[in-house]
Amino acid sequence: PATARWSEVGVAGAALERGVAALVEKPLAGTVEDGLALVRAAERHGALLQVGHIERFNPAVQELSRRLRAGALSRIFSVKTVRGGPLPERIRDVGVTVDIGTHDVDIICHLVGERPVRAYGERTQHVHTAHEDLLYGLLAFPGGALGQLDVNWLTPEKQRRITVLGEEGMFQVDYLSQSLTFTRGARELAAAYLDGYAPTFAGETATLPVTPAEPLRRELDAFFEAVRSGGPVAVTGAEGLWAVALAQTLLRSATEHRPIEIQPLEVA
Repeated sequence: PATARWSEVGVAGAALERGVAALVEKPLAGTVEDGLALVRAAERHGALLQVGHIERFNPAVQELSRRLRAGALSRIFSVKTVRGGPLPERIRDVGVTVDIGTHDVDIICHLVGERPVRAYGERTQHVHTAHEDLLYGLLAFPGGALGQLDVNWLTPEKQRRITVLGEEGMFQVDYLSQSLTFTRGARELAAAYLDGYAPTFAGETATLPVTPAEPLRRELDAFFEAVRSGGPVAVTGAEGLWAVALAQTLLRSATEHRPIEIQPLEVA
């Protein structure tokens, strides 16, 4: 059943303590401590815990992930996400970072294939009465990739995009249209001039095939299959916990106005 925010922590904890599998909506919890308690309960009782990071199940994201795992980019330079839209009136207990920024820190880590070692954030509050409604975040990864997220409740229209830049070119995803493109520079780059000034270079863009699907249906199907087969789950409790920790780290960085070195969590 649907539960009020954070009451799901108690409901999920009670289920896990009885060895019952649980699918917990993201974010896993409001604090790292509460999230860790759920992960530990699942481990103690051998219960499956899947976190509802629904963007992992968008077919365009899944196709992008598949191509990256197959080596489409020999090196990833950066992953940039944009998630914006008007302020939802129902959200009053948390800011934009915990509510929707957890989507993007999870997706960035998932695509890069690593967890970051350093984070820096800046936030502002314009229309929300109690919390930040805009955050820019920067994540540094041990392999050299950078992650950049722009999350806000100020954009007048809903925006959901990913750009992955790498050695061979650039992938772009639009979550809303479930589209995926790849752009590479021409082998013989010829500059195009604007009125004789400002050289520009046109890349070659291809639209890649993606079969449309409902992400929520895919998420539920993945959970039910994990329950039937005994696992593994598509998004683990540890991954959900990292998303919470990274969101809190970005907020701490924005408060302290400095980069934060990220400490390992007590989970894999």
